[in-house]
Amino acid sequence: MVLLQAQGRELETLRSELREQKELTAELSAKLNATSAKSSVGESRTEQVAADQTNSSSSAAPVDLAQKVARLETDLGNSRKDIEERLKTLGPFAFSGDLRLRAEPTFGGPSDRSQDRFRERIRLRVNAEARLNDQLRGGFSLASGDLNNPISTNQTTNQYTTRKPIAIDRAYATYNPSWFRPLTLTGGKFAYPWFNTELVWDKDLNPEGAGETLAFNVKTPLLKKFSVVGFQLPFAENKRTAAGDKSFYNTMVYGEQLQTFWQLGSKVKLSAYTSFYDWKYADSIALSVTTINSASPDNGLLTLNNNGLQNSIATVTATNAVTGAKTITSAQFASKFGILDSLAQFDIQSPSERWPIILVGDFAQNTRACENVRNIPVTAVYSAPCDTHARHAYWLEARVGRTDRKGDWQFGYTRMVIEREAIIGAFNYSEIFPSNNVEIHRTEVLYELFRNVTLQLNALIGRTLGTAGSPAVQPLWERLQFDVTYKF
Repeated sequence: MVLLQAQGRELETLRSELREQKELTAELSAKLNATSAKSSVGESRTEQVAADQTNSSSSAAPVDLAQKVARLETDLGNSRKDIEERLKTLGPFAFSGDLRLRAEPTFGGPSDRSQDRFRERIRLRVNAEARLNDQLRGGFSLASGDLNNPISTNQTTNQYTTRKPIAIDRAYATYNPSWFRPLTLTGGKFAYPWFNTELVWDKDLNPEGAGETLAFNVKTPLLKKFSVVGFQLPFAENKRTAAGDKSFYNTMVYGEQLQTFWQLGSKVKLSAYTSFYDWKYADSIALSVTTINSASPDNGLLTLNNNGLQNSIATVTATNAVTGAKTITSAQFASKFGILDSLAQFDIQSPSERWPIILVGDFAQNTRACENVRNIPVTAVYSAPCDTHARHAYWLEARVGRTDRKGDWQFGYTRMVIEREAIIGAFNYSEIFPSNNVEIHRTEVLYELFRNVTLQLNALIGRTLGTAGSPAVQPLWERLQFDVTYKF
């Protein structure tokens, strides 16, 4: 910083001298021109020689000074970049993050206007990653947001200006052994090791558990690479309640994904993915979402954020004989969840590098819709009938442009349809309402105002699907989002 300040002072001094030299040159030229008009031819020649010498020496000085100023400006810019890079690192750690400010009006939807609101929201994320050697790296991230909402890092400014929580969003280690480079092992709380859209998994969710990747490069004209990804994700620890068995067990997701990467000509790339997500003991999620008391003491579960979840859930309620208070004692999904998810992404290079094109298609179906009905007590009450046909969901997305440099634009459109039993509505795209049994249109406009500063406008418009369980057509639900995001 001292060096930068000194260079800045030297630069200002040189700029001042350059201005003075230019002014002196202009004055001398004016005097010489005036004198030459009044003098004789001989005198004019003599003075012209002197003037040429004066002009030559005077003009040489500004040229030299200009070159020195240019060199110093270049050195100053390089010094600033070097200091910025140094500030991003501390020992083995490299730091990054972003800050987003959002204004968000929401209106429409249910006839009781329960979704009408205006929110100001902030998001802060800070990442640190350390590469210990060429085989082992790890890191952590801190993020804002409601602690009971795993799919959003937004913090709404609605709590009387109280301080906002910052919590651990990632904490992980990754091992890529030198003796077998295709293998990568990851454990902890980490970013997705598999590719997905927000049809099934929200982008702000960081799964916990373990992931394994095998990736192989292929030298063929079309297929360039393929990978196999596996993951084991514990979501909640539950406790059995039988008299002779009070052991703990986990709600788990076991998943795998096959990834292939293709080169279809010089300007078109295709990435194709097939995934399967197998949920075990998912009913604890239903209880955490629907619980009206703090949580079930037997299970020790947090009350999970409910973003308008529309899965068919059966609940059993007990009433206190003295107070009349009702407590949900049991909640179960009518479906089990074995989700087959197929995705494809085309990356197309247009004639202009500022306008690349991205096309994404995602189709998911629950292969086990309504399979849990046989395990539900007859006294249970269903939130909606379970329809075995309501098991599909799709996501179609198109983007044109980029946000890499100042002045860049990007435009996007996404069409989403999510049937009631297709996915678990507690973990997919957090910005839509409801989270399933819904159809949504989303448009996006992004503009790179400065380096690392992006302006964005999103519009989400949709309504619930008309089904046998909810035949009434709901008025359109609309949400607008005005974002300013700074990345560092």
